[in-house]
Amino acid sequence: MDIFQNDFIRNGKHTRWVSLNKTNPFAFAFDYHFWHDKIDLKLNNKLKKLFLKKEQYNIDNKNYIDQTIDNTYWITNNIFKLNNVEIKDLKKEIKKILNNFFKQIRFEMKENIYIQGWPSVLKKDQHHKEHFHEAHRFSFISGNIMLTDNKTTTDYYIYPRSCQFGYYKCENFPGSITLFSSYISHKVDKIDDEFRMSLGFNLFTQTALNYYNETKQNQDLLSPINYSVKL
Repeated sequence: MDIFQNDFIRNGKHTRWVSLNKTNPFAFAFDYHFWHDKIDLKLNNKLKKLFLKKEQYNIDNKNYIDQTIDNTYWITNNIFKLNNVEIKDLKKEIKKILNNFFKQIRFEMKENIYIQGWPSVLKKDQHHKEHFHEAHRFSFISGNIMLTDNKTTTDYYIYPRSCQFGYYKCENFPGSITLFSSYISHKVDKIDDEFRMSLGFNLFTQTALNYYNETKQNQDLLSPINYSVKL
C-alpha cells in the first residue's frame, strides 16, 4: 500500500506528516518534516573524489573501515573538521538549503548551528539496518547526501503510519539531499552495485551544545555533538 494515504502535506521541497484536529487527550499526535533538495553536482563529484583518496573510505584499500561492523566510526570521524575548500563549499550549500527550509516552515533560527558528519560507504550485498541518529532533549536535524549514482532508496519509518502503509521511500541520485528530524528511523536495503557512498550528518543548536558542555560529567563522551564544529 502507498504510505501517501492522508495526514501529509507536500509543498514543493517540503513534505510533512502531521496529525490534525486532535479530538481527545488520548489521541496520538505526530509531526514529521522532510526537506528534499540537491547540492551542486560539480561539488558532489569533488567531494566523492576527496573521500576516495582517503584510505578509510575506499573499499579497495586494506585500511578501509567496514561501517556495518564499526559502531563508532560515524561518530568520531567528522569530515567537517577538514579544512579543504570542498568542505567549506559544502558547509555553504547546507547553510543555504537549511535557510530555505526554515523560511518555508516559518522557523526563525537565532543561534549558531553545529555539524558533525561522515561518508557512509556500502559494498555489494551490504545494507544499513534501520537506525536513527539522535533522540534526546537536544536532538535537532539530520541529513543524507547521495554522492554516487545508485538505484537505491533511503526508507524512512513514519510512526505510526509505516506500521500499516510501509516506509516513506526517497529515491537517491547524485547530489540529492534530504533533511529530517534526527529521531526518525531509516534504512537502506542491500545494494546490488559494487559500491555506494553517501554523506550523513547531524546538526545541533548552540543551546544544545551549551547544555551538553554544562552537563558533560553526566553525558556520554562518545556522543556526536561532542565532535561537532560550527557550520
